[in-house]
Amino acid sequence: MGLMIYGADGYTGELIARLAAARGMPVVLASRDGEPVAALAKELGLPHRVFSLDDPAVVADSIRGTKAVLNCAGPFSRTAGPMVDACLRERVHYVDITGEVSVLEGLAKRDAEARASNITLLPGAGFELVPFDCLAAYVARKLPSATHLAVGLLPQTTVSRGSYLTMVEMAERGSLIRRDGELVRVASRGRSRRIDFGEGPRKSITIPFGDVATAFHTTGIRNIEVFVALPFGKRLGMRLSRWLVPKLTASARWKRWLHRQILKRPRGPSPDERARRVSHVWAEASDGTGATVRARLKTPEAYEFTSWVALDLGKSAALDALPVGFQTPGRVCDIDYMLRFPGVTVADC
Repeated sequence: MGLMIYGADGYTGELIARLAAARGMPVVLASRDGEPVAALAKELGLPHRVFSLDDPAVVADSIRGTKAVLNCAGPFSRTAGPMVDACLRERVHYVDITGEVSVLEGLAKRDAEARASNITLLPGAGFELVPFDCLAAYVARKLPSATHLAVGLLPQTTVSRGSYLTMVEMAERGSLIRRDGELVRVASRGRSRRIDFGEGPRKSITIPFGDVATAFHTTGIRNIEVFVALPFGKRLGMRLSRWLVPKLTASARWKRWLHRQILKRPRGPSPDERARRVSHVWAEASDGTGATVRARLKTPEAYEFTSWVALDLGKSAALDALPVGFQTPGRVCDIDYMLRFPGVTVADC
């Protein structure tokens, strides 16, 4: 077997599984939940495996014989560690679609282990990190003297249930920036600035997206902030959540209630929404002397784009086509890679 898609019964995992089946790729589907993944595998005519990540021996035995695992089961703060342990033991390449800073930083520290096992560790192989990191590398190359980097997102999609659950965990920890090479928590109200994503300036606030981790490893720039553009109501909600969510999740009762509310939401964007909508990414590199480089990147809808790029990078890992050790999207991809996909454009601004 080549590539295993773990979490194939989740919203994003299923998109990737369906795309793999449509392309005739030799993948095996896997999940901790038996019935949904078995039904999907039967529909798509693909093999499947069922296993949780609780027992290291079971995980290792379950991935044995595969070339690479594409982990789509979040929150990745719970799944990445045990899956990577098994991949190191069995010499299986590891790819995931996380945007969680703690996971990205944790895997960066396992670079030597990955090299010793001759495997690739590539977290963040989806949206937002692939476009963020590639655009960050693009502006950094244009300004080698850069000391500061800012990256921004104008989202235009419905957030999946799994992404909401991850966002709740991120909100518990507050917002993060990179300052002088170190990750620093900022005030609950966050930082803000106006960013032009190509449709006029939008008020944007800092968010603890994964590029505060990956862009540092990709570019070496020691001061990094990541912004998201939101209307006033959502900005207010995010700022309140940074204060409220930690208080709610401290209570098991409120945490169960919050989980139930998330499960009432749509599973993810509809096929029509994925076909119609686009995402806008912006990056700025500056060196403190007035020299500044900015660029914009437009991609298809976030979950649609994730299915394309995650499957492509998972396939590359299964073919031993990626460098071994810990990697970031910006180390294995670039703007030219991004432009291979339909609907992707880049422009200096």
